[in-house]
Amino acid sequence: EWENFTDNQIEFYATFKAIARKALAKTGGHTYMEAFYAKVRGASEAERTRLLGLLEEGVATLTRRERSLFERGLRRVPTGTLADEFAKDVAAGTLPEVSYLVPSAIDSEHPSTSSPVHSATIVYKILDALGKHPDVWRHT
Repeated sequence: EWENFTDNQIEFYATFKAIARKALAKTGGHTYMEAFYAKVRGASEAERTRLLGLLEEGVATLTRRERSLFERGLRRVPTGTLADEFAKDVAAGTLPEVSYLVPSAIDSEHPSTSSPVHSATIVYKILDALGKHPDVWRHT
């Protein structure tokens, strides 16, 4: 999600850092995804749209391999939509072999911003998405 308080450790591997810098090249000096998405989260709707458009311009310059890694390791969804996006991938049969889900602070049981109820809700939604597709569940 846009807000994952630096919990996506993949972002810090050299290969992914290089891809992020290339994708972010047009966004105004951002060199890593967390800084970019912090700006997106705090922006007005118009500025958010502009920033995300600049990101897409940068993503368009990636090679096929880089684009694949970006989409599978660096792409984020708006805060609060992770479970819904996962459910869409389950329904479409487009889950990768391995999925890493990095929720927002509110969905992660971090004491300062969350609670067990919030994290239980996202777990329920993920399991529900899988449970609605027994063929996917059997291979999970």
